[in-house]
Amino acid sequence: YALIPFHAPFGLFLLTIIITPLFKHNYKKTFSLISMGWILHLIADSITKHIFMGETFFLLPFSFKSLEAGIIWPEQYLFVLVPLVVIYLITNKLTKKANFSKKQKH
Repeated sequence: YALIPFHAPFGLFLLTIIITPLFKHNYKKTFSLISMGWILHLIADSITKHIFMGETFFLLPFSFKSLEAGIIWPEQYLFVLVPLVVIYLITNKLTKKANFSKKQKH
């Protein structure tokens, strides 16, 4: 039960507020990137199935009920990893293209 706050949006939001000032980068950008990381983590956890108690507590502290879709087993991480890598590569390419076009305008 000690790790339950790390699998709930409220606990992760508070943790993000606490650890973001530890980075020397732009506060908003750091907060956004850390938040995107744990949001993707929660989404990945929410589609997994578990034998015992689940891991994703979207309504914590109001409810200790785990909400999961139970689509894949945790060992089948490639079903989640491959689409996320594709999304990352597309986003990275679009971001670089947008930054390149901004530099040419100046």
